[in-house]
Amino acid sequence: MGFVMSLLSGPAQEWGIAEWNSDSAACSSFDIFAVELQRTFDPTKPRSEAAHKLARLQQGNRSVLNYSIEFRTLASSCKWDSQALIDMIYCGLSDKIKDEMVARDPPSDLNGLIEMAVRIDLRIQERNRERDTRTPPLFESQEKESSVPSVRAAVRVGQQPWLLTHHIPLGVENMKLAPRFTDDVTVSKTITTRPKP
Repeated sequence: MGFVMSLLSGPAQEWGIAEWNSDSAACSSFDIFAVELQRTFDPTKPRSEAAHKLARLQQGNRSVLNYSIEFRTLASSCKWDSQALIDMIYCGLSDKIKDEMVARDPPSDLNGLIEMAVRIDLRIQERNRERDTRTPPLFESQEKESSVPSVRAAVRVGQQPWLLTHHIPLGVENMKLAPRFTDDVTVSKTITTRPKP
């Protein structure tokens, strides 16, 4: 018991020492001591606390996988039936996942629901990455000036820079094709101008 007491700190240690000094029955065995320690310093029942957390649990901005791990951890402490667990995990899913699940047949068990939600979430994440990495359009009508690098950035003599094509004659055989230069444009001289003080 002395080793267990040495692991305690603060009020728990003070309580343990007082119990030890008074030859309390709580110190007669580790099992009894552990029960009394929990009764004194953690009076909430783990099952009811897990149920309250589970009822409030939401996916939020995290992945379905991370949400389902926390959900399963809390659910293991509850005595809820499988239909209640299915309803609770579904309610906590983000709207984008629920929107995708509407078009599919609902799984009959908790594992099936979680697997479907994880697959949908992974597809959405993949699509978002694809959307973020796609190249900007090449048609002048779709071109944004901010997507074209500035020639002033780092152009050296002999390089062929990317230029805005608003005022350069372009050879466009078909409007469905991307515009292209009629002649090569090469930097022959760079001039640095500085504003006057």
